[in-house]
Amino acid sequence: MLRRTFFRILVTLAAVVTLSTPPAFALVELNLNKGNVEPMPIAVTDFLQGSSARRFPTSWPPT
Repeated sequence: MLRRTFFRILVTLAAVVTLSTPPAFALVELNLNKGNVEPMPIAVTDFLQGSSARRFPTSWPPT
Protein backbone atom coordinates (compact mmCIF):
# COMPACT_ATOMS: atom_id res chain seq x y z
CA MET A 1 0.00 0.00 0.00
CA LEU A 2 2.84 2.37 0.87
CA ARG A 3 4.61 1.55 -2.39
CA ARG A 4 1.50 2.33 -4.41
CA THR A 5 1.05 5.69 -2.67
CA PHE A 6 4.71 6.56 -3.17
CA PHE A 7 4.46 5.61 -6.85
CA ARG A 8 1.34 7.77 -7.34
CA ILE A 9 3.00 10.76 -5.68
CA LEU A 10 6.11 10.26 -7.82
CA VAL A 11 4.09 10.05 -11.06
CA THR A 12 2.04 13.11 -10.10
CA LEU A 13 5.16 15.09 -9.28
CA ALA A 14 6.77 14.07 -12.59
CA ALA A 15 3.63 15.11 -14.50
CA VAL A 16 3.48 18.49 -12.74
CA VAL A 17 7.16 19.21 -13.44
CA THR A 18 6.84 18.13 -17.08
CA LEU A 19 3.70 20.13 -17.77
CA SER A 20 4.83 23.27 -15.94
CA THR A 21 8.01 23.83 -17.97
CA PRO A 22 7.60 26.10 -21.01
CA PRO A 23 8.68 24.82 -24.42
CA ALA A 24 12.14 25.85 -25.59
CA PHE A 25 12.48 27.87 -28.78
CA ALA A 26 15.74 28.12 -30.68
CA LEU A 27 16.73 30.15 -33.71
CA VAL A 28 17.93 27.92 -36.53
CA GLU A 29 20.04 29.56 -39.23
CA LEU A 30 21.18 27.72 -42.36
CA ASN A 31 23.86 29.19 -44.62
CA LEU A 32 23.70 27.56 -48.07
CA ASN A 33 25.98 30.01 -49.87
CA LYS A 34 29.07 27.79 -49.81
CA GLY A 35 29.47 24.09 -50.46
CA ASN A 36 32.01 21.71 -49.07
CA VAL A 37 34.35 21.03 -52.00
CA GLU A 38 36.89 18.98 -50.05
CA PRO A 39 36.42 15.21 -50.40
CA MET A 40 35.69 13.20 -47.30
CA PRO A 41 38.48 10.72 -46.55
CA ILE A 42 37.48 7.09 -46.35
CA ALA A 43 39.29 4.03 -45.08
CA VAL A 44 39.41 0.95 -47.28
CA THR A 45 40.09 -2.28 -45.44
CA ASP A 46 41.53 -5.42 -46.97
CA PHE A 47 38.88 -7.99 -46.07
CA LEU A 48 40.45 -10.81 -48.08
CA GLN A 49 43.24 -12.71 -46.39
CA GLY A 50 45.27 -15.78 -47.22
CA SER A 51 44.55 -17.79 -50.36
CA SER A 52 41.44 -15.78 -51.23
CA ALA A 53 43.52 -12.62 -51.57
CA ARG A 54 45.70 -14.20 -54.29
CA ARG A 55 42.73 -14.72 -56.62
CA PHE A 56 41.91 -11.02 -56.78
CA PRO A 57 44.21 -8.25 -58.05
CA THR A 58 45.46 -5.70 -55.54
CA SER A 59 45.37 -2.82 -58.02
CA TRP A 60 42.93 -1.83 -60.70
CA PRO A 61 43.13 -2.35 -63.59
CA PRO A 62 45.03 -5.61 -63.24
CA THR A 63 48.32 -5.78 -65.08
